[in-house]
Amino acid sequence: MNNEEITTTENQLPQFLKIVCILSFIGCGLGIFSNVFGLLALKTTHAFNLALMEAASKSGEMLDPETMLFNSKVTIISGIISSIGCLVGAILMWKLKKIGFYIYTVFQICSILFPILFPMMPSTLLMTFLGLLIPVAFIVMYAINLKHMK
Repeated sequence: MNNEEITTTENQLPQFLKIVCILSFIGCGLGIFSNVFGLLALKTTHAFNLALMEAASKSGEMLDPETMLFNSKVTIISGIISSIGCLVGAILMWKLKKIGFYIYTVFQICSILFPILFPMMPSTLLMTFLGLLIPVAFIVMYAINLKHMK
């Protein structure tokens, strides 16, 4: 084997890492699209949320409309930023750069924390808790592949 063949073999993207990166590319694209759409449709969704608030007030769960609108904006904008950050991290990991894992992990943690810190309505906390599974699974899958990155 000559040096060129060794370099090519060492720099090949492992199949499992390739699949996880492709899934991240798709997920980040969907995250960017859905959050941009959510930002554009915020007035409509805010009216819907006000109707939900009225129903929730009967059960004792309530956020004031200004807080709910502010939290919605923060959550949506942080979702766009987190999706872009995760995409950058996934692209770097595709290039076998270890720094991509750390960038990806930080933005995934942000995508988990912002909806918890700025809930759009009290019941969103349960959905956010359930939404922990996928980001944590991807962080673990990328961590398994750290040995292939430089």
